[in-house]
Amino acid sequence: MVNADSDPQPRVGVAIVGAQKCGTTTLAALLAEHPQLCLAAGKEAHLFDQPEVQANGLTAADIDRWWPHRTPGQLLLDATPAYLYLPGCLEALVRHSPAVRVIVVLRPPGARAVSHHGHERRLGVEKRSFLMAMALERRRLRRSPDPLAADSAQRHASYRDRGRYAAQLARLASLTEHSHVVLLHDLVAEPQRVMDEIHRFLGVAPRPVGEVPRSNPGDGRRRRVATAVAGWWMRRESAAAERALRAPVGSLR
Repeated sequence: MVNADSDPQPRVGVAIVGAQKCGTTTLAALLAEHPQLCLAAGKEAHLFDQPEVQANGLTAADIDRWWPHRTPGQLLLDATPAYLYLPGCLEALVRHSPAVRVIVVLRPPGARAVSHHGHERRLGVEKRSFLMAMALERRRLRRSPDPLAADSAQRHASYRDRGRYAAQLARLASLTEHSHVVLLHDLVAEPQRVMDEIHRFLGVAPRPVGEVPRSNPGDGRRRRVATAVAGWWMRRESAAAERALRAPVGSLR
């Protein structure tokens, strides 16, 4: 764990890295209440998904800009869910702070995809229907050469791809042993138990928590249908991938 008292250069000690639309805002708000933690101004610093930071690291000015309200002894907390998915982010984070504690929050991929699409529609970035966006996603990702660009398809149209958690978690595990995975359902259903586990993982004092508001509570018929379709689509893709892996070498065309 990063010791904020002894380290001459303040570093990010805790990072909620994803997944997007999986309850990271809820978890960040709960952790921000802890006196031993200091959440970045605006929650998402978006430092390690910047090419310059990935190439050259953070500066003291970056720390002062995003954590001007920090007090001595606090651990700096960055909650930027793009880090889990976009290339180079986790690597840059661990280079900056090898002892950083990394937290991942997950929900079913279909529900995540629906929430992500709704978010992009509200921003005015996504004009296509959910099903059309799902169908065109692979082509849009191929045609987006710079994933770190502000307008990249990887940032805004990766509805299915971000739900492929296994590869992202494997990459995280290859970089650090200090990671902890939380399920959004558990956080909502048993907030005290889940937060007690997180506090132990971070090495901070336990703290009572109240009821956790349900993230993305909308449960209209259209959302339920879209979530079911997305879940079926992604399960079908996973099954096809597993069959391909089991197929004898040379039998695939």
